[in-house]
Amino acid sequence: MINQAKMSAASGLQQDLLSSDLDAIRSVADELRVGPSHFRAVFACSRQHFWKHFVLPISTVLNFLHVGRHFYLAPLVRQIQAIVPYFVVLVETGKARAFLCRGIQIDELSGRLPGRDLGLHADDSRGGWSSHIEANLREHERAYFTELSHHIREMLKEHQLDRLIIGCREDLWGEVEPQLLGKLEGSLIGRFHLPSFAMDSTEISNHATPIFLEHQKKRIQAVLEEINENPSRGTFGVENSMSELLNGSVRALVLGGMTGEESFECTACKWMTCTRTNACPLCGGDLDTLPAEEGLIRAALRTDAEILFGDGEGQRAFIGTAALLRY
Repeated sequence: MINQAKMSAASGLQQDLLSSDLDAIRSVADELRVGPSHFRAVFACSRQHFWKHFVLPISTVLNFLHVGRHFYLAPLVRQIQAIVPYFVVLVETGKARAFLCRGIQIDELSGRLPGRDLGLHADDSRGGWSSHIEANLREHERAYFTELSHHIREMLKEHQLDRLIIGCREDLWGEVEPQLLGKLEGSLIGRFHLPSFAMDSTEISNHATPIFLEHQKKRIQAVLEEINENPSRGTFGVENSMSELLNGSVRALVLGGMTGEESFECTACKWMTCTRTNACPLCGGDLDTLPAEEGLIRAALRTDAEILFGDGEGQRAFIGTAALLRY
């Protein structure tokens, strides 16, 4: 791709500047082959002395090179959505482990959650005391899980996250659930049976990733269902969605397949539209053509609208675009 871009570039200074950028990008690609565990995104323009290199956790394989007057944000935004961070907490009697997950990158946050040696409360072996000891143990166990829920809530707040997956043995969940859900129900997106408290990051990913992906699919489906059930709160189609975005009215934007559809951006004032016109109606400037997805994403980022991709792998096909309105 890099060699083709060099050959297609115009001659002169523009070609020299482009060649310099492409050579630098090639060196980044070489580094990626040696350590392919991260996603690399490079935005470069030698003429403007601009070079931004992003290193992100990887979720899917993506090879993309665009040479032109615009930086394309859609591939980066797609990747960022795929690596939305979430917590996984493994819970066992008297102990817990916390992990911050982004794509396939899983980092353990050691020492963040409390531990208690609950076995100390069951040491009395005198006859007739077994039921009393068991009741005492359950009481201390419930107190520990209540304390644990507080620490998890503070951890979520500190990292500004609202997605949590719990790993817990099925036979223990009945004790854990009442203590955790009261404080964490709004953040809990799923749980899995804990085969081993000592499980490694690969095992955690195998259990947690499907839950996270299913949560994302359900979020997209929930937005589409809300639009269908409340037509006054939503709109469909590229032009309608762009219009509502420019008005600041969109709460969530769902993007599906939009092959061949276009959007237009003024080179001077950055006014945007999905309707072809000869010139910008605001300042008379020239209009650049962009893929519709790219234009909608730019408009959504300007107004802080949630961006959802409805054409992901394993999802029911969604064609076009839909917008859930704020009011």
